[in-house]
Amino acid sequence: MKNVVNTLPDSLTKISHLHYISLAERYLTGTATYNAYEAVENSLEDLYTDYTRVAFKPSVTQNDIDAIREAVSKLDSKAFQDKMNTMLDEAEAAFIKASSPSQEQVSAMISNFFTLGKDYTINGLKSNISKQDIDYVKNVTNKLPDSLDKISSLNYISLAERYLTGKSTYNSYETVVRSINNLYTNFKRVTFKPSVTQSDIDAIREAVSKLDSKAFQDSMNTSLNKIEADFAKASSVKSK
Repeated sequence: MKNVVNTLPDSLTKISHLHYISLAERYLTGTATYNAYEAVENSLEDLYTDYTRVAFKPSVTQNDIDAIREAVSKLDSKAFQDKMNTMLDEAEAAFIKASSPSQEQVSAMISNFFTLGKDYTINGLKSNISKQDIDYVKNVTNKLPDSLDKISSLNYISLAERYLTGKSTYNSYETVVRSINNLYTNFKRVTFKPSVTQSDIDAIREAVSKLDSKAFQDSMNTSLNKIEADFAKASSVKSK
């Protein structure tokens, strides 16, 4: 059976079969450590809702995967360790992808940072928001694919950080973010207001140049470059 399996194309299923064959060999030879190998196999299986290894159990955490990897490191079969670590790499990558918030979820978390005025503009940070809350959202946002929404999220996170630290310049940062939002008809930032002109964008860029955070300036200028290109395209269509 082992020879037959070895002729199959490489796949996660093939690796799984070889694991079980290795386990069978240890049962047959009565190797004293086979229980440890079986425990590792069972622990890996227990990460998932069923044998297909597609969906993780809701209770699974990164610590569970780390614990299995630690157990694997203590086994005496290098071949078995290599195979298990390959499977654990696959499991870890899938788990990170499954547990990472989407851009939509990140945006919802960021919106929960702030208190709003009557006109739905930001006027402060909620009293229960901590540095740990902001740092968590910042870390998951940095892992998202690059996009204008990601840049916008990082801008709002920077604003939240300034509210939290009480930096006196935060009103300038808020004004810049609000000014960009005010270029559009709604929060989706798709359609420009009919009254918007190139001068409005230029004024925002000028305000950005006076801020004291280089990182914030860079992210805002990236946003403004995209906005300016979109505005020029929209204006060109309108003039035809």
